[in-house]
Amino acid sequence: LGWLVLAPMNNTDQDVTIKLRPNWRALPVLAPARWRLRDIYRAFDFSWTAPPGWMPNEGAILPVRFNILGKDEHFDADGDVVTVTVPARSFRLLLMEPAGN
Repeated sequence: LGWLVLAPMNNTDQDVTIKLRPNWRALPVLAPARWRLRDIYRAFDFSWTAPPGWMPNEGAILPVRFNILGKDEHFDADGDVVTVTVPARSFRLLLMEPAGN
């Protein structure tokens, strides 16, 4: 088993649902009997603190610290197809892994 990461992007103003069907024979990884895709971009917590005196725009009042809590999202395969919703104006960073992890 090797690593496979897919990065579908959505440059529209609506969420888009896509079906992904990897061509396992063309990829340098072995397909597990049961697999899924985990969004590793959204899985981790992220925080940021602005440096002293930082202003994003002149006169803007914004918090100097923010936190984004990670959300573990995964999409199970149905046979050799995975259905994934990609949010509007965003992307997913999908790691292929055996189902059940």
